[in-house]
Amino acid sequence: MVKLKIICHGGAWSIPDDAKEKSLEGIQRAARAGIEALKKGDKSEDAVVSAVTVMENDPIFNAGHGGSLTRDGTVELDAMVMRGRDSSIGAVAALRNVKNACQVARKVMDSEHTLIVGPGATEFAKEKGFEIIDDSTLVTPYEKAALEKIRHYGTGVESIFKAGEAHDTVGAVGFDGEGFSCCTSTGGVTFKRPGRVGDSPLAGSGGWADGGAACSTTGHGEGITKALLAHRVVWGCGADQSRASAAVDDALDFMKTQIGSQGGAICLTRASFGVGFNTKRMPWCYISFDTETREEECIFGIEPASLDQREMPEIIENYRRKEGNRQTNWFQRSKLVRFHLRRLREKSMNKSMNLPGNNVSTSESLQFKVLVKKRSQKPRRKIYVIMTIGSILMTIGLVLTVMHFTKEDILGLEEAKRLFNSMPTEPPITYKSESINISEIMDNPEELTKYTALKVEESKIAAYPAELPTKTINPLSLPFFMASTIIVSFGIVFILVGTTWWKIVVDKENAKNKG
Repeated sequence: MVKLKIICHGGAWSIPDDAKEKSLEGIQRAARAGIEALKKGDKSEDAVVSAVTVMENDPIFNAGHGGSLTRDGTVELDAMVMRGRDSSIGAVAALRNVKNACQVARKVMDSEHTLIVGPGATEFAKEKGFEIIDDSTLVTPYEKAALEKIRHYGTGVESIFKAGEAHDTVGAVGFDGEGFSCCTSTGGVTFKRPGRVGDSPLAGSGGWADGGAACSTTGHGEGITKALLAHRVVWGCGADQSRASAAVDDALDFMKTQIGSQGGAICLTRASFGVGFNTKRMPWCYISFDTETREEECIFGIEPASLDQREMPEIIENYRRKEGNRQTNWFQRSKLVRFHLRRLREKSMNKSMNLPGNNVSTSESLQFKVLVKKRSQKPRRKIYVIMTIGSILMTIGLVLTVMHFTKEDILGLEEAKRLFNSMPTEPPITYKSESINISEIMDNPEELTKYTALKVEESKIAAYPAELPTKTINPLSLPFFMASTIIVSFGIVFILVGTTWWKIVVDKENAKNKG
C-alpha cells in the first residue's frame, strides 16, 4: 500500500476577511493539482511545483502574479525546490520578468547550480525557454495600494510584519511513496529594498527535505533565516514519524521566543502531517490518496481553530498492521528512545560549549522523559505481571484444594464423628473375685491386688470399636486434586522466575549507579 500526500500553505499573515474565502478556494485548487500530479505518477518534486504554480497564477497569493512590490514598484520573485532522497536543490532569488519562479527553480535543480540570483536568474530562465514578460503584468491593484500605504508611513520590513500587514509566502510539501520534496515561492515583502532576499529560496530556512520528512515555511523572512526554521522542523521530527505537528509547534515557539518573529510551517512525514502558525490566519490544505483502497482524504482550514483537525495518528494504523510482530515494534520504540538520548546529549554539549542548537522545547522534554521512563520501567512492569500471575495461580490452586478436601472427606472426619456419637457412654463391665487369705492381706495389704482385679468381659463389649475407621482414597483419581496441584506448581514457578528476574534487574541498576 502506498499513500500519496500533498500539503500546501498560502502564507501566514493577517488575511483580511474579504480575502478569506478566495484564499481557501485557491489553496484547495493548489493541493488538488499536486495530488493529481502524484496520481499520474509524477515525482514529488514535480508535484509540489505543480501545486505552487497554481498559487503563483492566483493573484490572491503573494507569489508570481500578485507578488509584493519593491520600493521601486518592481516585482522580484524568490523560489526554491528541494528533493529529499538525494538532497538536490534548485533556487532563484530576485528573479524579474518571469511569472512562475518555482518552475525556474525546478530547472536550476537539474543544472550544475543550486541558486541563481538577479539578472543571472532571468537570463537562465530565458535560456530554458521561459517567457520573459513585463513586470506590470504581475502587479495587482491590491499590491499597488499596499505599496502606497506603506510608503506613506515609511516603515521597514520588520515593522510591517509586526503590524501584520505583510502579504506572505506560499509553499507545498509532497510525498510520492518513495521520497519527500518541498517547494516555496514568494514575492517578498512590500516596500522591500531591490535585491532583498528573505528565507524562501534558502535551503534550511524556506524549505528543507530529507529521507524522512520535508517542510515549507512562511512568515518573517529574516527571522526564519536566523532560526533555520525549515531544517529545525524536519530535525524535530527525528525518528518519531508521528510528531510532525509537534515539531512545527516547537520550531515556531523557538522562533517567537528566541528571535521575536512570527510565521507558519507545513510538514510531512511517512506517518503524519504537520501544520502550524502563530499569526492571525494561514490557509492550508492536506490531501492524501491511498493507491490500494482508492480512498482520498482532504483537510483544510485558515483559522487557528482549524489546527484541531491536524491530529492524524496514521502511525497507529501502520503499527496495527504489524501487530503480530512485537519484536519489530519493540525495536522501533528502542530506536526512538536512543535517538532522543543522543539528541539530548548533543544539546547538552552545545549548551556547555555555548553553541547554537541548545534549546529544548517543553513538549520535546516531556516526550523524552516519558520515553526514558517507559524504557526504564519496562522490565519492572514485566516482573510485576509475572509475580501477579503467580500469586493468582497459587490462590486459585489453594481454593480448589480446600473445595476438594471438603467435598471428598479425604480424612474421613465426618464418618469418624458419626461413629463416635453412636458409641455407648460406658462399656459393660463385671467384677470377678477369688478366695482371699485375710491374714496375708493384713500382713501385706499390697497383696490385695493379686486377688482382686477389674476385668472387662470381652464378650460384653464386642460392639465397642477397637480402632477408628479408615478410608482409602487415591488422590490422583480426583480431578480437583490434580488441577489444584498443577495450578499451585505453576504459581510457584512464576513467583520464582519473577523474584530471580527482580534480583538481576536490581543488581544491574546498582552496578550502573556505582559505575
